[in-house]
Amino acid sequence: PRSGRASPSRSDGRTEPIARRSEASDSGITHPQALRSEAGFLADAGVSFESLGAHPRAETALRALQLSRPTRVQELALPAILSGEDVVLAAETGSGKTLSYLVPLLTRVLAAKDDPTTYPGATSTLVLCPNTALCAQVLEVAQSLVDTDTGEPLLSALAVSSAAVPPDHAPDLIIATPNGLMSKLREWSDLHNRWTKEEFPGWIRHVVADEADLLLAGGFVRDLSRLLEVFRLDDRARLRLALCKRFGMSEEQFL
Repeated sequence: PRSGRASPSRSDGRTEPIARRSEASDSGITHPQALRSEAGFLADAGVSFESLGAHPRAETALRALQLSRPTRVQELALPAILSGEDVVLAAETGSGKTLSYLVPLLTRVLAAKDDPTTYPGATSTLVLCPNTALCAQVLEVAQSLVDTDTGEPLLSALAVSSAAVPPDHAPDLIIATPNGLMSKLREWSDLHNRWTKEEFPGWIRHVVADEADLLLAGGFVRDLSRLLEVFRLDDRARLRLALCKRFGMSEEQFL
């Protein structure tokens, strides 16, 4: 919310959380939808994860963790993320922000398994964290969402660490620090051609910046910029291929 703007009040005197889409700036750039949970920890009675759009198997996994009622930030986040919006979440520690993005991502993965035409193309999510401790926490939360019949995690996840080995297939979640991921891309590119800087962006459908305020400050900016350049290389390659197809040229002729 803008400074000085009051949140709408409820009849019981509590303050409603605000979910507001930022207006286009003077430059014409539309900013991500900003969601801020300001009062009341849990969503209203009767609100469930499934009513917010979560896949039934995700709902079952959450109930197995004794999580049947979303928090307010989760109530705001799930529909926005599932709609395909770019979203910024702002809420206090312990309010459930990690599940706020993991549950809709899991829902998309399960929906794609039910019907591959639902979300064609890349399905992996890259979760960027400022440190390895947070990477481990995100991995732990992701692996806690299990199939209640088999006990296996519903999401395949890779936390990129010094001991990690390159997988043969794209996991649902790739969790890493920007610097750690860049180091592994250099190391693994000689071992596995799917982990080159040219191929890796083709795996990724979504990017999450966990603790974005830290990732966009200090020394993290340099590491994040280097990683973003990898995706810009992919964008330029896609543009080159599109132009070649449009004008009936080979890549050699284009270059």
